[in-house]
Amino acid sequence: MLGSRVVVLRLSSCVLVAAACGDDPVGVPDAPRVIDAAPPPIDAVVDACAPPTGPGTDHANALAADELWTEADSPHRITTQVGVPAGVTLRLAPCAVVELGPDAALTVSGSLLAEGELTRRVQIRAASSGQPWRWIDVSGGALSLTHTRIEGGGAPGAGGGVTARAMVRVRGDGNPLGQALVSVDEVDLVGSASTGMILASAARFSPGGGALRITGSALAPLVLDPSAVGVVPTGTYAGNGLDAIVVPRVAFGVSGQVLAVSMQPRGVPYQMGTAEDPNPVQQVGVGTAGTAILAIEPGTTLAMLPGYRLDVDAAAGGSLVAIGTAAAPITMTSAATTPAAGDWVGLVFRGVPNAGTAIDHAVIEHAGAPGTSSTGFSCGTPPAGVDSSRTMGAIVITSTVPGVAPTAFVTNTTIRTSASNGVDRGYRADADIDFLASNTFSGIRYCTQTEPRDAGNGCPDPVPCPMAP
Repeated sequence: MLGSRVVVLRLSSCVLVAAACGDDPVGVPDAPRVIDAAPPPIDAVVDACAPPTGPGTDHANALAADELWTEADSPHRITTQVGVPAGVTLRLAPCAVVELGPDAALTVSGSLLAEGELTRRVQIRAASSGQPWRWIDVSGGALSLTHTRIEGGGAPGAGGGVTARAMVRVRGDGNPLGQALVSVDEVDLVGSASTGMILASAARFSPGGGALRITGSALAPLVLDPSAVGVVPTGTYAGNGLDAIVVPRVAFGVSGQVLAVSMQPRGVPYQMGTAEDPNPVQQVGVGTAGTAILAIEPGTTLAMLPGYRLDVDAAAGGSLVAIGTAAAPITMTSAATTPAAGDWVGLVFRGVPNAGTAIDHAVIEHAGAPGTSSTGFSCGTPPAGVDSSRTMGAIVITSTVPGVAPTAFVTNTTIRTSASNGVDRGYRADADIDFLASNTFSGIRYCTQTEPRDAGNGCPDPVPCPMAP
């Protein structure tokens, strides 16, 4: 790499729970990262690789042993499928060119190492323009890409959604605390006929890599589980059919374990949920005796699919830490083309939120759909008529523990365009925790904040319902 070397250490959710900072952190904090102070723009780098002129090499079936595919033997042609079994490594040397035929695939259970250099990049591309190959499909293996360009793949499969097919797909073992499987350093994924890259079953990037640029995808640039959002590489994710990093509604947390990640701004929103998700609810906190901290850094935008609901389960150790700044607020909004009140349900805090939970300098908008079937937690919503006892709001607290009240954990935040309430205070305590003084409400259909029940489960008569101006 060029230029002076700078060591950058990012601290985020590590400060929230010491146990989250082990030898192999999941998402936060990142390991010390060595970067270039002034790397050259990738478009300014001259490619020193000569076009292949020899007969090339045909490959088929599974590799029997480790192989090195070189520049001299390029192009390396795959017409149907080549497999890299567990325990076997395929290395692609600098300037190596791999060409895949229509719907051809490279499947990896071992290791694939593309070892390009700054001016001698590895190229993986379609054998014929306009005839996309299928994918590089890594299942339980390892993928390392350095100075590599991958283009022209991602032939669409059945179903057609963002999770159905990608130019590069990596699947882990389902353990969010497992080993990182993907390492990238100055990598371009260009022109996928479906999604650019999918990381599924808890696969994630290694921290400390270089830039990843995904452009020209017919669908989304990147799809990954919530446990992997803390180590999304810097780079470019715009210029695709859907300019968003997609996070399916997979539960976040490990029973009895600590899992902490921090979502960082990457130039496009994080779309929360997919049309293929079986459940509209995404849960933070799983099982018992665990800790699940989902942190969101300043300037990050989350765009929620219709019906989306984020449940933060205090009893399961779930915490949401969304702390923005006045200059760079966190935004939680609708993913709809034309956003409207009630596009998504909201943030549901099951139980009085844990001490670490905080929302500060945020915007929460277009939520408030009555997407829960529960009733009777707060004193209700008098203007809602037959739905007056229903639990609903952009932010909802549900607790039946008498005498335990939350803190005013939402501050300096704008809550607007809600189809029901602003904050539904469904706890039981004599303490009246006010969310109005330090937050701004507008476009709230019913109450800016509902009235909590007292410790004896009683309500005043009449029930207050402050309205937004």
